[in-house]
Amino acid sequence: MPAFESKPASGKAKGIPTVVLAIGGAFLGMIVAVAIFFGSGLANPKPVVTKLREPEVPKDTPAAKAKLNARKTEQAASKFETNFKEALAAGNIASATRIATTKEPGMTSAFLALCRQYSTDSKASTRAAVASALGAHLADKPADDPDFLKLMDDKDQKVVLACIESLEAMKPCPPAFARKALSVGSKETASPEIRERLTSWVRNLNPLPAGLVTVFALEADTKVGELRPVVAEALAQARLEPKNGMELAKKFITDADPKVASAGIRMVAQYGKGNRADALASLLKALDSNQGDVRKAATTEIESIGKIGAADLPALLKALGQTGDASRVKACQLIGSLGPDAKPALNALVPLAKQPSTPEVATAAITAIGMMGKAAESEIAVVREGATSQHASVRGSAVVALAKISRDPKSLAALIEAVGDADPLVSNAASAGIDSMNPPPGSAEDMKVLESMLNGKQPAVRAKVFSIAARIGPDAKSVVPLAIRALDDPDTAVMIQAGLALMAQPDRQAPTLSKMQSELFAALPNPAKESTALAILDFIAQAGPKAAPAIPTLRRALGPEQRPAAILKASIKACGSLGKEGIPLIPDLLNHVGEPVNPPTDTIENFTEAFLKARHNQAVVDAIAAMGPSAVPEMEKLFTRPQIGARFFALLVFEKMGGAAKDAMPTISKLAAANGDPSALVNGTAVRVRTKLESESKK
Repeated sequence: MPAFESKPASGKAKGIPTVVLAIGGAFLGMIVAVAIFFGSGLANPKPVVTKLREPEVPKDTPAAKAKLNARKTEQAASKFETNFKEALAAGNIASATRIATTKEPGMTSAFLALCRQYSTDSKASTRAAVASALGAHLADKPADDPDFLKLMDDKDQKVVLACIESLEAMKPCPPAFARKALSVGSKETASPEIRERLTSWVRNLNPLPAGLVTVFALEADTKVGELRPVVAEALAQARLEPKNGMELAKKFITDADPKVASAGIRMVAQYGKGNRADALASLLKALDSNQGDVRKAATTEIESIGKIGAADLPALLKALGQTGDASRVKACQLIGSLGPDAKPALNALVPLAKQPSTPEVATAAITAIGMMGKAAESEIAVVREGATSQHASVRGSAVVALAKISRDPKSLAALIEAVGDADPLVSNAASAGIDSMNPPPGSAEDMKVLESMLNGKQPAVRAKVFSIAARIGPDAKSVVPLAIRALDDPDTAVMIQAGLALMAQPDRQAPTLSKMQSELFAALPNPAKESTALAILDFIAQAGPKAAPAIPTLRRALGPEQRPAAILKASIKACGSLGKEGIPLIPDLLNHVGEPVNPPTDTIENFTEAFLKARHNQAVVDAIAAMGPSAVPEMEKLFTRPQIGARFFALLVFEKMGGAAKDAMPTISKLAAANGDPSALVNGTAVRVRTKLESESKK
């Protein structure tokens, strides 16, 4: 037996372990069998799915990359939808807007679908977020969107404001959105904040895009006070078809809102060139606005419309039929500017010249009639009627018109009568009207009218009659007896004019002047008769060289006696009016030249000013200068005097004479030369005077 073999155990010892092992193995087998049964699905049978194994693809192939990109896109889309839903549900406007602006193009469909889904959400904050997100999306490529339009009509202000804010970024703004925005602002329920934001949006559209012009034109009559002015302003700066532009302008120009009306005026200026009649009529109508700025703007445009012609009469006549005073007054003025060519307007002007027209309209109408001159002679009666109006402005315009239209005796009588009007404007207008008559009064019929006005009439009327007679001259002999009697008239104006009328009659000059000198002699020493003395000195000044025989009397008036300043000034003026006949009075005049008191010495100009203000220096300079070239030798004598003031005074006289002092140029040039006079004042003044005379000689 091999050494390693063992002896078999006894039978009893061998059987027990074998049994145990057999039982354990059987039990273990049962457990395994149960596990296999349940694990295999036999306990609950299911369809057997055979999963095919995909072939492995290398990761760097195009197919692998495409698969990876597709997986990433799918994941991004899923994340985008999740985030966008959360933003909308939470009403997070900022987040929703950011997502809308950063989305990939492929997400657009999903984005729009979510917007549509949440646009009817019950929460206003969510709808507002949708509005902002949609607006951000549309800002890149503006286009109509039904969901956005619905949101603009939302009942909640927050949603509407979000839409308006979105509109501000849409350029160009789709017409449908613009129309809806203006509609929203026109609702009675629109809040002030909504209208304010819409107003700001419209204002920022400047200039108005071409695509919105029609929309704004259709909405131009919005009744919303905040929107109407900005809509009008936007249209005023837009380019419209001329016919449509003019129609809108006419509508705007009558608006109660001054900003709208002003926009209309600018549009009239823009589109009225092709339709001048409409433009003119509309601008005239705007003058009746109760807003000063509108009236001013309309006036400016009317003035810039160019010269008025006969072709403008229809528009002007249309304005005469309006109810506003300002428009009718301006229309009358423009009609008047046509002169005789405005005759076709006579029939329309005549009713306006009568009551119950306001004084302003009647005044303008009569003035316009007068501007036609003799072409309006057929309606002279209505003008004469105006001369008796209770309103001074109407009377004034009537007397001016009378002088332009007619030279008949009735018109002359009306004018002379009006010289006595209590209103100085009317009186002056009548006097000026008579003076402007062409030919001037002087016919036999005129003289009869003049004579009839010298009895029982006011002093102003009688004085005017005598002044007319003075201009007529020798042919006015018929008034001489009345003029002689008037030399004693208590009214100095009548006395002076009567004296001048007599001085126009050669055979009455000497006695008249003698009478006047006697009165002056008596009046000079009597302070109570200062007014008489001044009147006679004025008579001498107006009589001019013909009053030269009065030189002794003037010398007495200028004498050493103390005279009132007014008397001296009037006497000096009278001396100058004699012209060269007054040369003998120059020494007397020089006695009234004085040194300035505390004159400024910094410049020659300042010293000159101070010198002329001293005593009667300016009056003396004027009087001697009025004597003309004949006074040059007398003034040159002053250059030989040692007194600086004498030489300086002579230069001032030559400066006042101007070109009449040309004969003194050699002497003036010597003084103006370097070291030509030891006095800087004289030398500098000579330079200035020489420069002036040289300049005038070149003209």
